[in-house]
Amino acid sequence: MKPNDMIKLNSIPKQSEDIVSRRILDEFLLVPISKTAGDVDSIYTLNEIAAFIWESIDGKLSIENICTRLVEEFDVDIETATRDVLELLRQLKDLGVVSGC
Repeated sequence: MKPNDMIKLNSIPKQSEDIVSRRILDEFLLVPISKTAGDVDSIYTLNEIAAFIWESIDGKLSIENICTRLVEEFDVDIETATRDVLELLRQLKDLGVVSGC
């Protein structure tokens, strides 16, 4: 990983406007808003913790605040929460569905 690829805890991530999220029963989906049928293959399913993190990405909370919320909501220590949040943000950033981190 290059130094400029590092995600900083004081960064404030924002969801892409090209993605909508929907909770359907026990599933949480990220769906790209697109005009091409090929993008249907780009629907992503999130587990409960990833969905909580996604919903916390509001363009106002820092990554550090999101980690704190995760600790308060789930039975997890701050180190694990931070590692999980950063990993998910890296994946979401690579998919192009978040910015600002």
